[in-house]
Amino acid sequence: MELIVLVLIPSLFLMFFPEPLFSMLLSIAAGTRLCCEFFREFRAREEKSVELWSLGGAAMTLVVVYFIPSEHLRSALIYFATMSAMRFAVSLHVHRENSCGVTLEQMKQLNDELKRSFERLSSAPLDELQELENHYGSRINVLRGRVRKTNLEQRQLLKNLEARRDDLQQLIFNALETPNDVDDVLRLFDEAIRRTQTRLEIFSPSMSFKVVRALVPDFRRLLEANVVIAIHYGKGQDFRGRITQSAAKMLRKEFKNCKNFCLYSDNDGTKKFISDDKMHVIADFNVLSFGGKKNVLGEIQ
Repeated sequence: MELIVLVLIPSLFLMFFPEPLFSMLLSIAAGTRLCCEFFREFRAREEKSVELWSLGGAAMTLVVVYFIPSEHLRSALIYFATMSAMRFAVSLHVHRENSCGVTLEQMKQLNDELKRSFERLSSAPLDELQELENHYGSRINVLRGRVRKTNLEQRQLLKNLEARRDDLQQLIFNALETPNDVDDVLRLFDEAIRRTQTRLEIFSPSMSFKVVRALVPDFRRLLEANVVIAIHYGKGQDFRGRITQSAAKMLRKEFKNCKNFCLYSDNDGTKKFISDDKMHVIADFNVLSFGGKKNVLGEIQ
């Protein structure tokens, strides 16, 4: 009933009301409401098909307009044709939105395929692992582009898939690192995170989004205690460089209002961390990208 009213009332006003501006404003308001109703109707349907008849009806109405002498009647018919075209556009949008489920299933399959490939090539040379990441990265980017315009439920599913992707990228990070004395370095880094009182300075040429994201609560606790945190990272353009830039962007957004948090893209390969000028540790791996065989994230409290 509401759909009929939203079409009929603006049409009558366009035909008979003497004030064209008011009639135009009413038709815009009713048209906006009508589009919202179209969205609700199509998303409630089990079968989300495209309504080609709406587009055909709009085209036929516009043809009829050319043979109507009355300007007011022509305005009403143009409004009706516009709403028919919008109904077609909404049905097409909802149909494409629903078809994203197929794309998400393809993303799941790609993640599983990447994991199997990594397990098969985990002992391969690093250039083969790099090629593996580039190959699957380009394929996953194509699929990601298809699901950018999707509803909230599908966006949550996409978020879960990205989390799985982070796990797989972390495996590749760990394979690319060559750590020595892992236990000692991670123990000291754990101690620095827990006990720094004035300044914590970290030099890590590359950063893993997953590792850095897990450290955010610890960084926030230190910042709330007025500790200065300075992170120096690199500007590489390879796989690790792209992930590092993404991690840095996340940190800037997370701590944009914290004056004691500083990020510098000036690292030339130095791997170390300094706590209160009392602890100066030179590492053989990037503490902000290495997950470690004992999982450093589980040990930092």
